[in-house]
Amino acid sequence: MLGKIHILLNKEMIRDGKYQAIVERQAKLLRELIEMSNIKCPFCDYKADISQFKLLRDPWRFRFYRVRMLQCPKCHGVFNHYYGLSSKDKEVKFTVKVKPGK
Repeated sequence: MLGKIHILLNKEMIRDGKYQAIVERQAKLLRELIEMSNIKCPFCDYKADISQFKLLRDPWRFRFYRVRMLQCPKCHGVFNHYYGLSSKDKEVKFTVKVKPGK
């Protein structure tokens, strides 16, 4: 696990155009963190790699979160998985129940 990601910005980096490179690096690290992480179904507590869950919709953005609508392979419950870096560069992940399985 990559752990917490800290990015420091200073005035010289912003003036030199290095800000864009930092944002791209932050996005790359976040993608790697998400791909390596495990997710737990809020309905049946099944825990597995994100690739084991069925992606029901293309990911979208909500404020600073990336959101994925997923379906559990065990109970078929549908939930949204929110993840992102807050304005203070803290890793934030949580799930919201959408519909219980059949």
